Amino acid sequence: MATNAESPLLEEYVIDAVDHGELPARRSNTGRWSAAWFIIGVEVAERFAYYGIASNLISYLTGPLGLSTAVAASNVNAWSGISCLLPVLGAFVADAFLGRYPTIIIASLVYVLLTSMSGLALTLSACLVPISTPSKHIARVMSSSPSSLLNLLFFFSLYLVAVGQSGHKPCVQAFGADQFDETDPKERRERSSFFNWWYLSMCAGVSLAILVVVYIQEAVSWALGFGIPCVFMVMSLVLFVLGRRKYRYVRRRQEEEINPFTRVGRALLAPSACSASDVEDATALVRLIPVWLTTLTYAVPYAQYMTFFTKQGVTMERTIVPGVEIPPASLQILMGLLIVIFVPIYDRVMVPIARSLNKDPCGITMLKRIGTGMALSSLTMVVAAMPSPHRAEKHRSRALLEFIRVGSLLSSLLISVIGLATGGDGGNSWFNSNLNRAHLDYFYWLLVVISALGFFAFLIISRSYIYRRVDGV
Repeated sequence: MATNAESPLLEEYVIDAVDHGELPARRSNTGRWSAAWFIIGVEVAERFAYYGIASNLISYLTGPLGLSTAVAASNVNAWSGISCLLPVLGAFVADAFLGRYPTIIIASLVYVLLTSMSGLALTLSACLVPISTPSKHIARVMSSSPSSLLNLLFFFSLYLVAVGQSGHKPCVQAFGADQFDETDPKERRERSSFFNWWYLSMCAGVSLAILVVVYIQEAVSWALGFGIPCVFMVMSLVLFVLGRRKYRYVRRRQEEEINPFTRVGRALLAPSACSASDVEDATALVRLIPVWLTTLTYAVPYAQYMTFFTKQGVTMERTIVPGVEIPPASLQILMGLLIVIFVPIYDRVMVPIARSLNKDPCGITMLKRIGTGMALSSLTMVVAAMPSPHRAEKHRSRALLEFIRVGSLLSSLLISVIGLATGGDGGNSWFNSNLNRAHLDYFYWLLVVISALGFFAFLIISRSYIYRRVDGV
């Protein structure tokens, strides 16, 4: 009788989780969607703030700051790479020392402070750089020390933004996943759905930034366009704090207090001295490395939508009504809108159908989703490669912009090597400064081959991958 009486009590509480008052977390009034929607809203605001700066950065560098496209691309690539690497450090701090919720709060405060400083610096540079200089002497002065000082201030503020997001980006999604107990079958299905809606919200924030902020930067004021992201980061922090009574706070086990890198290294080098869970975690990480390596071939085509695709948009007719022209960077919104439209269809239609067919709670496994995305990226580059010769022939007489920046270090390396091999910036170079004399179609066909090879390698590796099962599910 005692066992039967205790079972409902055990089912009422979430194991290893507490509420905001440090009491055991009840399933009925903590976590799940009532908490997840706050976190999803935070992601919308944070992505809006970040991409409000990042999406049109190349236009500001080559426009008001007056940098060449090659120099601007180099600076953007370095900033993008560091912005992607710093969250690893933020995740380490959260896992080894602070925990997710405190890290998010601290990172959000830092993020707000730094975006305020960045907004001030960006606004200052946006206000001062475009000043007209009728005198040659003044022009020489503006092109020397003040310009260098403003450039230094500008890039310093950008790297502050990268530091701010380093603690925010890796922890918010994991904290959202903590709101669903993976040992409960129903909550495990909801957890899988959460990641779909999380990605949709991220794309919604990005799309909103591209639609609104980019237009304000191009048509109204760079200063105002750089100030808006700061306001949205304040909104993000306020929204996150408002949901604190709804959250579940997962308590770290004793073995999780150890440096996570130390745990993995010890489990691989001395498995006999470690717990079975540590060895299993380390082995799972090692098995993921080949899968991760094959997905790098997806990253190169993906980088083009903010680089080559955006620059090619300059050659398009973008006037929707007389006097209103869509900025080239705003064309990126098409990808976000398609995701916003397709994710609910996928989550509410395709996943239930897949669940009924394969009896998997997730519907479609993660590896199948990744493989589908890699296959579609190859088809995307086929479509991108086909119109290029026709466009170049049709607009042969038009002078276009300079060499195009890239959005990732891997894509940057590939373009640098190909540029050197095919003649630099002139002659028959694939990346001639004049796009009408370039051979972007050759580059896109190369990306088709790279994507296809990566996809087939992924198929081979994923066939031998074994999913880790959760006890009791």
